[in-house]
Amino acid sequence: MGNSISSKPSLNPDPASLGDLCQAMFLEGARVLGFSGETPMPREVQRQLLLAAGLIADGLGILLEQDDDAEQELTG
Repeated sequence: MGNSISSKPSLNPDPASLGDLCQAMFLEGARVLGFSGETPMPREVQRQLLLAAGLIADGLGILLEQDDDAEQELTG
């Protein structure tokens, strides 16, 4: 992937937008894991989605820390 992630995106403060993003990520993750919409969602799919969400959060946290460190070096 040649794309970079900015740690200072211009986010829409509308909570519905954040909710829409979360729902889209959840549904796409479930689809990738083979869940086609039957109810209830298998426990293993739920576990894998929870693990993936945690890994994403950890990775984004690391990116934010690195960006904050780089900004501090530039300013001072």
